[in-house]
Amino acid sequence: RKFPDDVYFMSQKIHQMQITFVPSQDRRMFRVKTTDQTELKRWFTRRYVKLLWQVLQKMLGKTQSGMSADPRTRQAVLSFQHEKAVSGMDFATPYQESTEANRPLGDEPVLVTRIQVKPGPGKAQVLCLHPDQGQGLEIALDPPWIHSFCKLLAQGVKKTDWDLDYRIADTAAPISETTH
Repeated sequence: RKFPDDVYFMSQKIHQMQITFVPSQDRRMFRVKTTDQTELKRWFTRRYVKLLWQVLQKMLGKTQSGMSADPRTRQAVLSFQHEKAVSGMDFATPYQESTEANRPLGDEPVLVTRIQVKPGPGKAQVLCLHPDQGQGLEIALDPPWIHSFCKLLAQGVKKTDWDLDYRIADTAAPISETTH
């Protein structure tokens, strides 16, 4: 499928994701690295994080199609799915810095302002992160990566003074701001 010139579709498999708080910018920096050492960077503001959280929750809801209409049952199943998905991911290994990484969208992160979700291949959904101007980023996320993204985002807002508290499931295990 051909993508417009203003979209970078990440077609390689995700190797690592990281979301860190940069106090001097009062923003979260999102970095994603693929198995072929392509690295992409984006800035998230507090407002954008709030929108992104809502979108990620809807994406998780789509992974539960055909489930019970009872909200408590859906939440219990979602919590179970979340724990199962993130237990298979590596949150302990630090993000691997690389001067050799291919950065097709540039070395500096770009502020994203628009967000969209499209159907992806198989069970994946495509998360579209676009700036006001310039090239957007589109990432196909399967359910385990959606759960991991949620966990990174939820853990990350605790390190800001943004007064946001996001939870999917109560987890006792501490994590770093990176996942594989």
